[in-house]
Parts: sequence; C-alpha cells; structure tokens
Amino acid sequence: WKSYAAFPKLKESYRSEINLLDYLNKEIYGTDGKNILKTGKYNKYDHLSFSDIPFNINVNNNIAKLLGLFLAEGSYQHDPRGLATAAVFSYGGHEVELADFTTESLFNLTKCLPETRSRPEKNLREVYLRNTIFAQFLKNLCGKGSENKKIPFSVYGWPHNLIRSLLNGLVLGDARINKKSGQIQLKLKNKNIVWSVRLILATF
Repeated sequence: WKSYAAFPKLKESYRSEINLLDYLNKEIYGTDGKNILKTGKYNKYDHLSFSDIPFNINVNNNIAKLLGLFLAEGSYQHDPRGLATAAVFSYGGHEVELADFTTESLFNLTKCLPETRSRPEKNLREVYLRNTIFAQFLKNLCGKGSENKKIPFSVYGWPHNLIRSLLNGLVLGDARINKKSGQIQLKLKNKNIVWSVRLILATF
C-alpha cells in the first residue's frame, strides 16, 4: 500500500447523490418514491413500517462533513442477531460543538432525534442515532471496525467542495494540526482510509 501509480486525470463528471437502497437489503426495504419503507420482515415477529428517511440523498457540505466524522469517530450497536441498530459518534468530553453539529445534521437528514450522552468518567460525549435503517446504510456504505472502515468509492465522483468537507470531518475527528506550520497530520491504523485520502488529495 506504500507503492505509487500515476494515471492521467480524465474529464470530471460530478455526481453527489447517494441512493440508500443501493446499500440496504432489498428483500427488507423499499421506497414509496420518496422515503425508505420497511417492506419485508426479518422473522415472523417483525413488522412493516414507514420512515421519514429519504431513499435518495443529495449530499451537501454538512452531510459530507458528517460522513467524515463517522469515518473517524463512528461505530455501531447491534442486536443479538448481529444487525446494526444504532450509529454511534464518540467524541472527547470537550467536543461539544462537534456533538451538537452531529445531532443537528442527523436530525435534518433522518428526522429522528439522536440521543447525546456525557460520560465524564471516560471523558466522552457520545451521540446515538437509534435507527436500524440508517445504521444498516452506514455499515454497508462505510464498513465497520476502526481498521476496516473505508471511504465510499462514490466520494471520488464528488465535486471538490464536498470532498473538502468530508476531509474536514475526518481531520476534526482523527488528525492533529501543527499550530506553527499549519501542517495536518493524519495517523490511522486503517490503511484503506489513509490510501484513499492520498488518492483524493492527488486530484486537487
């Protein structure tokens, strides 16, 4: 992964939409043309349901930044079957502004009100979105685990302003900024994300 390859830069055609159904089990989820619906059941005790989550997301700067923050600080909660049922953003106890931004952005996107927990004994401030649809979407879009998450391939087709916002979220979560030089140091165990950032920066 430390090797280099050079490619010609082709004419860019930007696309910044994400179809959630591309990242959900189509035997369980569908759409009414506007929002995601639960049209199937995981077992006989399960039920069908509606949601206010749009099936197609037009990515803006806030959504891109939110995705970057999740790549840096995100995880999941699972039910006994291993199904992701909640997305969790974990920040330092002092990072109130990031937690507030996350809460507001998640609500605007899903119309579900996240829960914020302060855990001073661990110097943590956590934001929980308990929504199976969105948790499943993020898990299939970004992967799971600190060493296995990935920047979605679709990001490479975003315009530069959205890519900057995603990188900004990633930096706010996992990087250090040298106050004297302004140099940004991003140190991660995740080779997928490090390599992707290098490729993305090469397009600027």
